[in-house]
Amino acid sequence: MAGEEAGTVAAEARAQARSVLDDAVAQATEQSRTQRDRLVTTLHGLSDDLDQMASSGTQSGLATEAARQVSRRARSLGTHLDGREPSDLLDDVRGFARRRPGVFLAGALAAGVVTGRLLSGARASGSASGAPTGTEDVRAPRRRSCRPPPRAPHRWLRRAPPPP
Repeated sequence: MAGEEAGTVAAEARAQARSVLDDAVAQATEQSRTQRDRLVTTLHGLSDDLDQMASSGTQSGLATEAARQVSRRARSLGTHLDGREPSDLLDDVRGFARRRPGVFLAGALAAGVVTGRLLSGARASGSASGAPTGTEDVRAPRRRSCRPPPRAPHRWLRRAPPPP
């Protein structure tokens, strides 16, 4: 009887764990789709802005050509990402990492450095403005001891009096 009850409890725990996992996966998928859509919108807006900047220039120079090239690439990336599922994008990244591991690792390193700099800058600007950053120690402050500092245990450790 106790064995049956333990089996029932274990089966129910497994079912609840699977349900929580399924909910978490569904929520992560939905959030990644939302972020993908925001990125696509941002890339298209960036491309439009760069196109406008390049076409409004009176001179055709290196900066104008660079703006046009970045605009084309941003639009191409936005078009590539638009409507694709997050799992498809993850498969693309995995394939790229297999084909060119050095470039992938260099890109991951660069992304990590940029992210770290952005986060440390945001944290520094947040603490300068007085806004909580979430890294403060919220425990009560330590109380100082009322005892005097310890004295030197030996006479020879004390300072010698000045000579007469």
